[in-house]
Amino acid sequence: RYLRAIHHHKLSVERKAQSRWPKYAPYEEDMQLRKQKWNAKYGERNIVKTRPVMWDMAGIKSYTFSTGELQRVTYSKYYNGNCMKGGIFCQLCD
Repeated sequence: RYLRAIHHHKLSVERKAQSRWPKYAPYEEDMQLRKQKWNAKYGERNIVKTRPVMWDMAGIKSYTFSTGELQRVTYSKYYNGNCMKGGIFCQLCD
């Protein structure tokens, strides 16, 4: 019981920290941290500030399916298990 209380407390601390952390870096921080090749390609033009946001939904783990056909379609050697293959996208944000 005591260990369970400690575990729940640590989880609540982690949830609070995650909710306070920003989902994306502010534009100014992104400009300072990214490589120069990205600044040349997506830098400021005519006072419009843009930056690429990359989405990777290629390796979302899933449970093992009961039918062989679904297991075959969703199995990935790279991830060594069943996963969803959503796709990889690049979105330009202002």
